[in-house]
Amino acid sequence: MPVPEISADADQQETLNRAVQEVARLLRGARNNALDTEALAATLGTDALTIERLGQVMERNGLVDLIYPSNVLAKTQLKLVSRDEYSDRARTGIPGLDEQVEGGFERRSVVLVTGDSGSGKTTFCLQFLVNGAEKYGEPGIYITFEEKKEDVFRRTKRFGWDLEKLERENKLLVMEYPPHEIERFISEGQIIEDTIHDMGAKRIVIDSVTSLALVYDSEYKRRQGVLKTLETLKKWGCTALLTSESRLTAEGEVKARFGMSYLVDGVIYLYNMRRGDRRVRAFEILKLRGISHSMALCPLAIENHGVVLYPNQPVFGDFGAGGQKGF
Repeated sequence: MPVPEISADADQQETLNRAVQEVARLLRGARNNALDTEALAATLGTDALTIERLGQVMERNGLVDLIYPSNVLAKTQLKLVSRDEYSDRARTGIPGLDEQVEGGFERRSVVLVTGDSGSGKTTFCLQFLVNGAEKYGEPGIYITFEEKKEDVFRRTKRFGWDLEKLERENKLLVMEYPPHEIERFISEGQIIEDTIHDMGAKRIVIDSVTSLALVYDSEYKRRQGVLKTLETLKKWGCTALLTSESRLTAEGEVKARFGMSYLVDGVIYLYNMRRGDRRVRAFEILKLRGISHSMALCPLAIENHGVVLYPNQPVFGDFGAGGQKGF
C-alpha cells in the first residue's frame, strides 16, 4: 500500500512502503502493545521519527486504532490503544496533540485555552470543533462574542474548512452575540441547551469568556458570572473549550482573569514570543485533570490546514510552514 501524507524522495519511498506493512504487523503483535521504534527503524534502515509518523498515518487511515508515544514508555516506543479503552476521550485531531494527552481531552471536561494575542487560540478551538464534526461524528457549537458570523466563515476558508456546509448538515452551529447582546446569551441558556439536545452536540467553544465577564459591572459579579457559566457548561454535558486573556508572570505562572485557572479542568497556554526579528508560537499544557500529559513546551505552527504541534522539536528550532495565518 502506498504511504499517504509523508514526504519522501524516490529512494525512500520503497522503504516507507515496507515500513507501513511492518509497523502494522508488529504493532498488532507487540508485547504489551508497545513497539520499540528504534529497533524497527534499524531493521528498515530509516529513523525512529519516520516510524512515529508512519504510525500516525496508519491511525488516520484506519489500519490500527489509536497510536501515540506513551508518557510512561520510552520516547522511542509507540503504544497501541483500543478505542474502547479511551472511549472517554474527545479526540482533538490536531496533529501532535492527542499523543500528548493520552488520546484526547476527557469528555465533558472544561478546558481553558489562554495565552498571548495572536497565538492562535480561536483557530485552535475551531479546529477542535471542525475535526469533531468531520472526523469523529461529534457535532459542535461555536459561541462568539468577538467575531461576526460571516467573518468566521470567511476566515476559516483559508484552512479548507467549510463551516457553512457543516451548518447546513447540522454538524456545527455558529452563534454570534455582539457585545451589546451578551446579556441575551446569559438569558438564553435554556434555548442553547435545547439546541444542544436537538443537534446532538458533543463539543462547545465559548470565545471568549473574557468578553462575557465584562458585561458585569464589578469584579465580584464577574467572578460569579464566570462561575455560573462553568456550572452551566457542566450541566450541558459537552466537552468545552473556553478562550480567555491572561498574562504570564516572570516566574512562568499563568494569571488567568477571574481565577479561572482554578475552576476549570484543564489549562492550555499558547505563546506568541518574540525571538530576534521574528515571533515564534509555542504550546504548553499547564494542567489536565485525570490525564497524564506532556509537561514540555513544544512548537506550534499555523499551517495550510490549521494548527500543527511539533512535540519532538525544540521551540526555537526550524519547524513547520509557520505562516501568519491564525486569528
